[in-house]
Amino acid sequence: MITTKIIMSALFCASLQSAFANTAYDIKHDKPAMMQAKEKRFHPRDPVWQKYCLPIGNGKIGAMVYGGVEQERINFTIDSLWSGKVDKDQNIVDSHKGIDKLRSMLMNDEYDAAHKQAKQLIGSSASADKNFGTFQTFGDLVFDTGIKFESVSDYQRKLDINNALSVVEFTMGKHKYTRTAFVSHPDQCLVLRFEVSAGGSQNIKLGFETPNKDWVPRVNGNDIVISGKAAQNHMPVNARIRVKHEGGSLKSTAGIISVEGARVVEFYLAADTAFDYKAPNRIGEAPDQEVLETLNAATTKPYEQLLERHLNDFKELFDRVSLDLGDSSTELRNMPMEARLKSYGEHLEKSSNPDPDLVETLYQYGRYLLIASSRPGTLPANLQGVWNNSLTPPWAADYHININLQMNYWLAGPTNLIECEEPLLEFIESLVEPGRITAKEYFNSEGWMAYHATNIWGHTAPRVGRGKGQLTWKALSSCSLWLSHHLYEHFAYRQDKTQLREELWPVLAEAADFAAGYLHKLPDGTYTSMPSWSSEHGLISKGAITDIATTREILQCALECAQILGVNNERTEKWKNRKDNLLAYKIGQYGQLQEWYEDRDDPKDKHRHINHLWGLHPGTQISPLKTPELAKAALITLEHRGDGATGWSLGWKLNFWTRMRNGEKAMMLLNNLIKGKLYPNLFDVHPPFQIDGNFGATAGVTEMLLQSQERDSEGRYVLDILPALPASWPTGSVQGIKARGDFEVDISWEAGQIKSLSITSLKGKEFALRLNGEVKTKIHRPKSAEKMTWKF
Repeated sequence: MITTKIIMSALFCASLQSAFANTAYDIKHDKPAMMQAKEKRFHPRDPVWQKYCLPIGNGKIGAMVYGGVEQERINFTIDSLWSGKVDKDQNIVDSHKGIDKLRSMLMNDEYDAAHKQAKQLIGSSASADKNFGTFQTFGDLVFDTGIKFESVSDYQRKLDINNALSVVEFTMGKHKYTRTAFVSHPDQCLVLRFEVSAGGSQNIKLGFETPNKDWVPRVNGNDIVISGKAAQNHMPVNARIRVKHEGGSLKSTAGIISVEGARVVEFYLAADTAFDYKAPNRIGEAPDQEVLETLNAATTKPYEQLLERHLNDFKELFDRVSLDLGDSSTELRNMPMEARLKSYGEHLEKSSNPDPDLVETLYQYGRYLLIASSRPGTLPANLQGVWNNSLTPPWAADYHININLQMNYWLAGPTNLIECEEPLLEFIESLVEPGRITAKEYFNSEGWMAYHATNIWGHTAPRVGRGKGQLTWKALSSCSLWLSHHLYEHFAYRQDKTQLREELWPVLAEAADFAAGYLHKLPDGTYTSMPSWSSEHGLISKGAITDIATTREILQCALECAQILGVNNERTEKWKNRKDNLLAYKIGQYGQLQEWYEDRDDPKDKHRHINHLWGLHPGTQISPLKTPELAKAALITLEHRGDGATGWSLGWKLNFWTRMRNGEKAMMLLNNLIKGKLYPNLFDVHPPFQIDGNFGATAGVTEMLLQSQERDSEGRYVLDILPALPASWPTGSVQGIKARGDFEVDISWEAGQIKSLSITSLKGKEFALRLNGEVKTKIHRPKSAEKMTWKF
């Protein structure tokens, strides 16, 4: 029997940190990245950069550290460095005028003719595809030292996830060499410190390399300055690298700075572009002066102060959450990551939990990567976060909004990093204006929409060049609805009514307008999304279920927010009418949840996209507790699709199984990802690298321990404790994770049973509690309290 003790408390997140486990999470390697790569036969799509280098970042600047000895290399990027440009002619004008004919063909089951008609209607202008652009690398800082790897001992490089530091260490003779790198958010610069122990000295030559051929570095005193313009849009770009040294001498020539005989050499990089959401064509003033001022402000501080400011800033976010799933051996913890991943797979048959610290590391790595690639004031994390070594990265390293961008932010609320979602909110808002035009041209609808791939320039039309012209790759019309679900989720976790009213509601409401406006009424009075396609899979349909699921969810979310804000008018009545009369889910001939209006699913199909289960996750429409018949059909679909997939798809499947409350299957999917879909730097493998799998895995592990998507009969969030705990985690603890309603939750368990539970309401909300699959307790708050903690 659980007893409830209500304790009035002023418990803040920071005060919890002292009680958290202080496990060190490191990604270790015993050789430089280039050397590891030369010793391996790796696929051309698995270059050194994405497989062996170690990422650091502050949202704006992303850097990959190679860890070389004779030559160190730091590849860096800026979040807004894109080719392409704003194109106001991206849409096919008046495409909607052919939609009635297309719908008539579908209603008469003339699918081939409908497909041909759709190819003429669903597309974008050739100029828009040409101007779409790609995320671009800035270039490489190249440090030549003259030290041969063969002459050093005790070499190790690692990413210290707890402190957001890349560290390289080795010994030569009687001296220890240490190189530390981090990207500071408070000081907006990349910092590298090369240090030799007392009595030693080193020589370092710094140069800059870039595939941007017109960007020629020049030396100005102790600075290397790079100014240029991005491809196509001519957006001004600027970077400065400043050198400081202790002892020795500095000289420069032809864009290269050399330091000789110094014990300590420090390098500081600041960089930016002229990108500006609000400027004409989204390009503002040249950043040269701002970059100089940023660098001047940073380099007036001693290194120790910069490091302290970086650590305080990073750890305020990172240290909010602690996870303990058991202890790995010292041998495993000290093992290079490539060998450690191999060991994990080899020992799974003997032990269901062969390396619990590795699972914790992967979990915290997802949180680390989000902090490093998405901060207030930056652009959101793209397909590669904020890291890229190419002018032509896979899929343009763009924003795929048919799952991938959304998946990047599934962990933001649950893992107590809600501030890191702010770039996504601003990005969504930036799509509204161009998305209104797209909604008019393709559906003659109010509101805003965006198709499956977008960029920083406001592209919302379908992309001509995607998927070799296949409509299923580009014609998903409900992406804006899926994106807008994050606006609702952000409010659910943050509970800020002012933000809801002023920032979230206007965008969410226009998304609901599109949801209500793009639908087609069938003869039986129900509404469907005809014409539609299931994302990246299958033929034209009278109603792809992913459209129906996202439409139903966003209309419900908008209606709930309208009630909170006291909005009740013809607009909301239309939303309610469409929601109440939407096409129902269909269960097909194999007992599966149908992917389309038509019962055409193939039980042998293993396609990576399973977006017709959107209502199970991230939506809230399907639940084994509330809708058992639909859940059973979803289960059959999951069984048909199997347990293998690309990395990001495994991440989604993991989340599906957590919602099915099946911890053993969730653990199987997590194991499949760890043993087969991670590079030695723990980047997720599509292949090639795609960051969403990392984020999806962290979100999934959180949902194994806590879920909060359910409401009780009185509208309270149900905090579901250990809903999908696998037998392989019999004892453990998690602290600082979040539930919707702005609750902070600490859980410890032993022998699979809850040992202690602490729930802090940060907004004084009531909640319901689900333990062992049943709502046991409804918690009411004293009216006088705003913040309190319950301990069980």
